[in-house]
Amino acid sequence: MSVEARHAMVDVACSANTRDLLGEVPRWHQIEQALYWIDALKPAIHRLDPAAGRVESWTPPEKLGSLRRVRTTG
Repeated sequence: MSVEARHAMVDVACSANTRDLLGEVPRWHQIEQALYWIDALKPAIHRLDPAAGRVESWTPPEKLGSLRRVRTTG
């Protein structure tokens, strides 16, 4: 194994066992300090709060292909 390959190795751990069929589109929300992602096939939207160790999930009315934060005024 080359020196470059040895330095590229990292430990991997499961942070949220949501049993996704196709987990995609991870997005870090800087203000909330939370990670959002979708399961494109169930469908589902997930939010991980790493500080609290809590995962919340929602079921959208349709399958999703992406996730985007939208700023609201008010």
